Amino acid sequence: MHPSIRVRPIVKRYFFVTPYDMNLTDENIIFSNEFVDDSGEPINEFSDFGQDGYFNLYVNGVLQEGNMYHVKSNAITLAATGQNISKGTPIIVESVGFTTKIVYK
Repeated sequence: MHPSIRVRPIVKRYFFVTPYDMNLTDENIIFSNEFVDDSGEPINEFSDFGQDGYFNLYVNGVLQEGNMYHVKSNAITLAATGQNISKGTPIIVESVGFTTKIVYK
């Protein structure tokens, strides 16, 4: 029997639509309980896979640079860039993690 390692991704997505114009002259915090999951259900916190994963942020469908935001389990903080995010803009937080399993063949 030869062992092999299987890597399985786990992806969780969370959706928020801005209810007002957001001015990013200061840091802005959006709490996790303002987001819904893929099923449209409200959430309490973002899945955090620690060192076995990472977060992506999409604003209006565009992937953002990693230094533009910081995610904790209960909130996302958007960096002060001086830009505006218009009312009705979709914001998506994607949490990606990985699991491994040894399989004997």
